[in-house]
Amino acid sequence: MGEGRGMWKGTRDLAWASSVGLTLVLCTVVGLTIGVWLDRWLHTAPWFTVSWLLMGIIAGFWNILKGLPKKPSREPPSHP
Repeated sequence: MGEGRGMWKGTRDLAWASSVGLTLVLCTVVGLTIGVWLDRWLHTAPWFTVSWLLMGIIAGFWNILKGLPKKPSREPPSHP
């Protein structure tokens, strides 16, 4: 029964790690997309692209930092 708990804990950690990666990538892509769209619309390349890309990267790291305390802590294995 103890092995099942370890498996689910590993799965939970893997899910947390993959959500961290997705958060950073999606925030960056959204910022880049908005910047490129604004530059094409206003003919101001590359100013909006660079600024919105940086804002997307900052937002991605900000979201990761907000989620860090929620990560499950590693508990030392108990010995029977």
